[in-house]
Amino acid sequence: MTHSPRSSNQPRRAQLAAFLGAAMVLWACREREPEAPRAEFIVAAGDSTYWIRSDGGSIKLRGSPMVLARLDGRFRELYVVDDDRSFEDAVFVGQRLYQRDLVSGDSTEIFRDTLVGALADRYGKKHPEARRLAPDEDPGEEPALSATADISVLGALGPFLSIEYHVDTSGTGDETWHMTRHTVVDLRTSRPASLADILGPAEAASVLSRARKLYQETIDSIRHDTRPVAQRAAQSLAHFHFDPSSF
Repeated sequence: MTHSPRSSNQPRRAQLAAFLGAAMVLWACREREPEAPRAEFIVAAGDSTYWIRSDGGSIKLRGSPMVLARLDGRFRELYVVDDDRSFEDAVFVGQRLYQRDLVSGDSTEIFRDTLVGALADRYGKKHPEARRLAPDEDPGEEPALSATADISVLGALGPFLSIEYHVDTSGTGDETWHMTRHTVVDLRTSRPASLADILGPAEAASVLSRARKLYQETIDSIRHDTRPVAQRAAQSLAHFHFDPSSF
C-alpha cells in the first residue's frame, strides 16, 4: 500500500532498529546458553511494522511499511490495490482497500472506489471505438481525460477504520473537478459505520444537530459576504451538501 512516511516517526524507527539490532548481536554472541525460546510477534512503529520470529535456533526479522489493525485478537494488514480501467486516450485508475489476516493469509475487501469505475464505463459507452488498455500497456503521454482515486487509512480504533477517499479528474469543461470525503468502515462487516454505531443514537443525534447548524451558519455567512473572493465561493455552494456519513 502506498503510504507516505511521516518525519516525526523517523527517530522512533531508528531507535527501534538500533534496539533490535543490539538485541540480535547480544543473542548471537552468547556463550553456551540455552536456545532462544520459540516465539513470533509483531512490533508496530507508526507506518512501519516489524515481524520477528524465533524458531529456537535463529531469529528472523522482517520489516515492512505496512499499516496494521487489530480485530478479535488478530492482526490485519491494510493494503490498497489499484483498479486500472484505462483506455488508450483516457486514464481511469480507481483503488480498493483490503484487510489481510496475517496468520491465515486470507484477504477481504473492505472499501472500494466505485466512482472512477462508473466514469470509465460512461466513457466506454460514449466512445465505443476506444480501445481499453491491456494490463501491461501505458496510456498516451497526454490523455484527453483522467480520473484517479486515492484511498488513505487515517487511523484504526478497535473494529472501526477511518478512511480518506479522494478523487481527481481532469479534462475539458466540467470534466475537471476534485472530491474528498471521510468515512468509517466496520472491519467486522466491511460496511460503512454511522456516527450512531460509534457514539450511540443519543450522542450521535446531538453531534449531527450541532454540525448541521454550524454548516448552515457557514453557508449563510458566505452568501452575505460582499467581498469578491466570497462571491466566487458562493457560486460553488450548489455543489456542496451536508453529508452525515462523512466524518
